[in-house]
Amino acid sequence: MIFAGFFNNVSKMAFGMPKPGIEKGEVSRWTLFAMGILIVFVIVLGVYIPAPFYEMIMRVVEIVG
Repeated sequence: MIFAGFFNNVSKMAFGMPKPGIEKGEVSRWTLFAMGILIVFVIVLGVYIPAPFYEMIMRVVEIVG
């Protein structure tokens, strides 16, 4: 649910109409590719946490809690 709301806001910023007086930047395959890689990274880490990240999180929890 949070990811859907976040994606909605980001997509409006990235693909929405700019305010008057603001020039639109260049959109190339590289910019879309970079955004796609980051989205895939967020989705993968949202579903699967690799063992080193999990251990790091558990150590932080032990220190803080």
